[in-house]
Amino acid sequence: MKLLNKDEWIANELKYDLFTQSVREGDRLPSESEIIEKYSIQKTTAKAAYHILEQERLIETGRDNNNLVSHSRFLNPLQGIPSQTTLAEQDALEIRTELLSFGLVETERELAEKLNLSAGTLSYKIMKIRQLVRADGQVPLAIDSAYIFEEQAPKLFRYNIETTSLLEILEKEYGRIPGKEEHFIEVVSANAFEAENLHIEEQTPLIKSSGITYDIRGNILQCMQSLINRDWVAFTTCNPEHRNKTEMDN
Repeated sequence: MKLLNKDEWIANELKYDLFTQSVREGDRLPSESEIIEKYSIQKTTAKAAYHILEQERLIETGRDNNNLVSHSRFLNPLQGIPSQTTLAEQDALEIRTELLSFGLVETERELAEKLNLSAGTLSYKIMKIRQLVRADGQVPLAIDSAYIFEEQAPKLFRYNIETTSLLEILEKEYGRIPGKEEHFIEVVSANAFEAENLHIEEQTPLIKSSGITYDIRGNILQCMQSLINRDWVAFTTCNPEHRNKTEMDN
């Protein structure tokens, strides 16, 4: 069993207070001086403890240099990952989706090699941005991309994918009924396009969720990718059926 350093122990104590008390986004936390006095610790230890909470995105620094409770995050179960829209509905939050692009392209080489596709295989690439609607404006959550092979869904351009679910179109118009899904999670750095649309700096770490949806016959239905602003998402190993609140929900 690993022994905690003093700053880690203090950080755990502060986290316990966060999760057991009725706190809201923007609430002020005890100052470093108050922590120093309460736990009889050095100033460097208090700073290190708060740095741990800041690295875990539980707190943020206000304009007056006070430590404040950070905003809630969508908790994504690592098994059976639902969409942010589903998670938002569970928390009575509003998500808006905007179409960024929709075109017929050659399947990207990395994806084609992964799926053993022929060079030049055409697929529809659909890119959207998801935004959380808040009282102070819209917050970009993620850039979503989906790839649908042209031979599996010819003339997909006929349908309004901006207002209708893509999977609903594939099932209703092409008889492609969704079956199992596979998901992969990794951390990547934002490029210029992603940074501009997510309102972040270039090279900011993003959560990349990639996956494949198969139809009930076992054929690939779609390949998808989400680049998620990590300031608005966290991951948990709990069963998704047991999750119905965002982290630090109030």
